[in-house]
Amino acid sequence: MSTLITTDDALRRYIPNVLASVKGETSLFDKLTPFLILAEQWVATTFTSTSLFNQLCLADESSLLRIYTAKVVVSHAFMQAVPSLDLVLTPNGFGIVSNANIAPASKERVERLILSLEQERDAAIQLLLSALAACPDWHPSVQCGYFSATLFPNLDLCDVLGVVEHKWQKYQALRSKVISIESELASNFISEAQFDIFRAEVLSPSSDSVLKKSVIRVLRSEIVRLLQTNTALETPDHLRPSHNLLHIVDIIKKNPDEFPEWHNSPTAALFTPTIFENKKDDKAYWF
Repeated sequence: MSTLITTDDALRRYIPNVLASVKGETSLFDKLTPFLILAEQWVATTFTSTSLFNQLCLADESSLLRIYTAKVVVSHAFMQAVPSLDLVLTPNGFGIVSNANIAPASKERVERLILSLEQERDAAIQLLLSALAACPDWHPSVQCGYFSATLFPNLDLCDVLGVVEHKWQKYQALRSKVISIESELASNFISEAQFDIFRAEVLSPSSDSVLKKSVIRVLRSEIVRLLQTNTALETPDHLRPSHNLLHIVDIIKKNPDEFPEWHNSPTAALFTPTIFENKKDDKAYWF
């Protein structure tokens, strides 16, 4: 039994333009229940954590966090269920085919419906992740660790790159590329310790430092540029850092009070020139 969406009325709040079930006909809720159960498990495992999901099931129905979670659950469940349901599209919306007098929707319309449900789900995921970032109970979770592992903890990465369809699917592929880029930038320029501070700030802003926010903004832009140009970090091109990247390092280097993590890291040594000292036993002196 589903625990977040528990009635037909609750289900229909999140699915617009669904025709009412005919008396004696299996309700839409009953038909979707197996898919709702799987969708709830998917959302708990992927986004909220099981413990937080269980809390949301008991939360007030006006809670935005619960509303966003329910929207993701319902959209995902319906998207998965559509191919196995008898659907018909009418001027008033779509309904379940219950007799031979109603023709089912065409394959093309069903495909458009699935895509529409996916887009609704992905938009809800984006809202859900933003709300979760402001929830202290979520931060210790494994799920939070997944999204906070980069400077792009939300699907807005897709928006920046102009991705308008299949956002959740494409975000996961882009995330792996971002991790590779950030790892390379951390080793050679920013340091992993400083990156961790920046990632935490992006997920849950707490700093009043205008300088830090500016550095994070430019660094995110640099990562997007590398994604857009498909610059492979294994090629010689990545050895020639951009002006923006060098500017970021220069700001960090000149502001040790703002960026102590970088100054205490091994990466800082890469930008500290070796000081030559004259010695009495040297064959020549340099002035």
